[in-house]
Amino acid sequence: MLDLNKLEVGKATVDKQPFKPHDLLHVLELMFGSLATQKGIQFTINGQENLPSRIAGDETKVNQILTNLISNAIKFTHQGAVQLSIHKVNDGTSQLVLVFEITDTGIGILPEKQSVIFDSFTQAETSINRQYGGTGLGLAITKRLVDLLGGKIHVQSKVNVGSTFTVELPFQVAENKPTTDTNQIKTNEQFLHGKSILIADDNEVNVLVLKQFLLKWGAEVWIAKNGIDALNKLYAKPVDIVLMDIQMPYKDGLEATIEIRNASEHWKNVPIIALTATADNKAIQNYLAAGMNDYMLKPFNPDELAAKLFKYAYTA
Repeated sequence: MLDLNKLEVGKATVDKQPFKPHDLLHVLELMFGSLATQKGIQFTINGQENLPSRIAGDETKVNQILTNLISNAIKFTHQGAVQLSIHKVNDGTSQLVLVFEITDTGIGILPEKQSVIFDSFTQAETSINRQYGGTGLGLAITKRLVDLLGGKIHVQSKVNVGSTFTVELPFQVAENKPTTDTNQIKTNEQFLHGKSILIADDNEVNVLVLKQFLLKWGAEVWIAKNGIDALNKLYAKPVDIVLMDIQMPYKDGLEATIEIRNASEHWKNVPIIALTATADNKAIQNYLAAGMNDYMLKPFNPDELAAKLFKYAYTA
């Protein structure tokens, strides 16, 4: 509701920054590949090889658009596959349009409903809420995000055959050089070899994605599913860095951090990085006041995560 309200009253802004589309797609592949496998269907991404190595745009909003559409596709597909295909349209300048097609073999959408599914609180059938849940806001938010970025979205669908959502988004080709000197190079090496990191997060998908990158970078990884579990893990074995989700059952990230800082002199100095979807000024003040050193926005950018981990593993 807050996301939709910001978009409708014109308070949402576009933050155009250089980013690597391959990294964004890799995170989506890890995230949704696992979910699809659990349902007994396939999830694939095609067309990555034709993308520029760096483009400029609002990565967070692009991620939200694709996450909403892929999540819906997997949700409404019970057999077969979900596929994300990407191709670029380049006008010969620094401008380009990326076309994302999310195709599924799911339940499909009635023809008369295809023109209204992007409206707020609208679902393709009244039975969908009873069977699948949801608020009917996901596609409305997606449409407004696409509009905000200057893009287009449309759907083609047949009942009991499947659906294809097509999104066209404009970008700029970014200069092909790293945003940082040392840390960008470190993402391709095992720069966390010999370092132990605790992930405290109750979301299995978030944990899976983080763990994949941490292992790739050479870290020893511990997992905690809530604040109490995180405290028990920490007291059992020292770690070099804690990645702490804010919203967790039994004891949230802020409560766990306060208890860690008060436990002993040793735990006063271990770097704790908040994992959060909220990073307004008040929220950041709360994180720092609880004793956290830094924060990472979810969904995270791998380069930014690597830079923060390198900082606190070696220079904090």
